[in-house]
Amino acid sequence: MKKSTAMLGITYAIVTMLLILSFNPSLAQSGNNLIIDDFSSDHAIIFVTLNGTNPDGSSVAATDVVGGERDVSVEVTSGSNANAEVASGTFNLSVGANSTGSSSIVYDGQDGDPFAIDFDGLNSLDLTNGGTEDRFKISVVSSDHAGTITIDVYSDEGNRSSVVREFAENMSTENIMISFSEFSGSADFSNVGAIVITASGEPEIDLIIDRICTEGPVPSGPSPSMCELTSITAGAATCAGNTGYTVTVSWVGADASVSLIAGGAGSPASMTTPARDGSVTFTYPRTDLNYNITFADTEGFCSGLGSGLSGSAPNNCAPPAACELTSITAGPSTCVGNNSYSVTVSWIGADASVSLIAGGAGSPASMTTPARDGSVTFTYPLTDLNYNISLLDTEGLCTGIGLGSGLSGNAPGCAAPPAACELTSISAGAATCSGNDAYTVTVSWVGADASVILTAGGAGSPASVSTLARDGSQTFTYPRTDLNYSLSFSDSDGLCAGLGRGISGSAPSCAPTFAGVPTMGEWGLICLTLIFLIFGTMAMRQYVFTPAIK
Repeated sequence: MKKSTAMLGITYAIVTMLLILSFNPSLAQSGNNLIIDDFSSDHAIIFVTLNGTNPDGSSVAATDVVGGERDVSVEVTSGSNANAEVASGTFNLSVGANSTGSSSIVYDGQDGDPFAIDFDGLNSLDLTNGGTEDRFKISVVSSDHAGTITIDVYSDEGNRSSVVREFAENMSTENIMISFSEFSGSADFSNVGAIVITASGEPEIDLIIDRICTEGPVPSGPSPSMCELTSITAGAATCAGNTGYTVTVSWVGADASVSLIAGGAGSPASMTTPARDGSVTFTYPRTDLNYNITFADTEGFCSGLGSGLSGSAPNNCAPPAACELTSITAGPSTCVGNNSYSVTVSWIGADASVSLIAGGAGSPASMTTPARDGSVTFTYPLTDLNYNISLLDTEGLCTGIGLGSGLSGNAPGCAAPPAACELTSISAGAATCSGNDAYTVTVSWVGADASVILTAGGAGSPASVSTLARDGSQTFTYPRTDLNYSLSFSDSDGLCAGLGRGISGSAPSCAPTFAGVPTMGEWGLICLTLIFLIFGTMAMRQYVFTPAIK
């Protein structure tokens, strides 16, 4: 019984020591850092939905957390769901698809309530560790979207200091450093009763943190002057050929956390200072009449960044005279044959960056001026009643000189297509008998061209023929069985109107010649043959019936 009592006393003493340790801030320090939470104690997942218990939270007792307890709550503000947990040494906030939400971690001692704040729960915790520490350090493992960290520090219910720090998307193994001097409010950082840290971000954010602590001591001497960017200077904007201008930025004392960003179409678009002392030249196109170079500090150490360097493009870089295109002219439109016309454009002083573009069905459709002085002829079909040739500067060097206004005009009054296309002089002779089984029709024409085709209807031959000469004729043969004939016309060029009227008529009255009616000569032969037959027959009969003479 005494042994049991002694063991109970020992157990009580150990528990009491652990509780004391959990409330003793100095024992939660590592070197010069006060560890607020290294997330070595797990915290079960808290999952909330917009239409369910929202917000929701829980508390976990942990001897490796400031105050001996971690209170975690989660809230989804739009969309569907969000959750938070501590597992495998990291705090994880995950917001669902098309959703926004936040999670708060409260360090206020062992009150067992994730929502209520015990403003004296940390028993006057000294975050400065006797004046040797001056900032929070939040170690981010990763974050796929941009977000914010909000920290509230309470000395008591009436004295609070707060700060909001934004962080960028696609963070990976970075530290968010927040100086105590950046807080606004009345809290005494050497006498703290509660700490609340809230994380939120863009929709669907996934944020992982593996450590929250303070950091010190404050470095002796000033921080690198580059953080203030006081020594950065930009040289005068200088012409770079005919296409752009350059601006050179020089710095002293920068570290790799400072980025320079060129506004507009500057190149490079951004770069990180590769050395503490150095310079970089940005190139801008002439179309950027002003330049603006801004700065960003990826580590978040420096204030006063982002003011940038700005100025105007140089005004003494004249573009090539060819860009003016003042000498471009278009000659009069001229007929080409019976179905097209041409326009010749001439220029002086152009360079290869200028293109001429023919509107409509013009040919060539486009071309680049091959020489500083020259000309090109564009051909248009007569169906394009107007022409329009526009100009394009592919290098973008020229402004305000009328590029794109083009050269335009009307098609010329070209003479109508040949009169033969109307076939007004075509005539057909009378149908004429040909032998015993056919008849013919001869068509004559004047002024036709090879685009006109004559087609024989029915069984006429040839079936069709193209007019081989401007003046000529063609004979068509029809069988006697075609009691009527019809000749039609078609224009393969499609230029003439009034075609297809045709010529038609009836077969001639040709009396047939019967084979059973002999001619006069044939009648003479027939009579002579009959005479021989009669006398021969009589002589034969006399010979047969006369008795022999004894």
